[in-house]
Amino acid sequence: MDWIVVLFIAMLSLFGMAIILTLISLTKLGDERKTLIKMKAQSFSFIVVFFMILIHIARSAYMALDKGDLDYGITPLPFLFTVSLIYLVTLRTFKKKYGD
Repeated sequence: MDWIVVLFIAMLSLFGMAIILTLISLTKLGDERKTLIKMKAQSFSFIVVFFMILIHIARSAYMALDKGDLDYGITPLPFLFTVSLIYLVTLRTFKKKYGD
């Protein structure tokens, strides 16, 4: 394996563990606050992912129409890395804002 792939997988697993630990620590809060924090983090992450995909589609259309160059899609590992980082940051931010 290439060292970049190993680095991405290691960072992705670290983000996954941090997300799981943050979600576990939310069990101390009441049900309403826990639900509010998770809902806000998920909705913000969804909006960011939606606009990331929209920008990629626009870029692909520009490359195809203007330059005649084909785009081969989104590379899944960096995209998953970015999405998990965004979700982790927003989850921690909303936990700090609405938590204890």
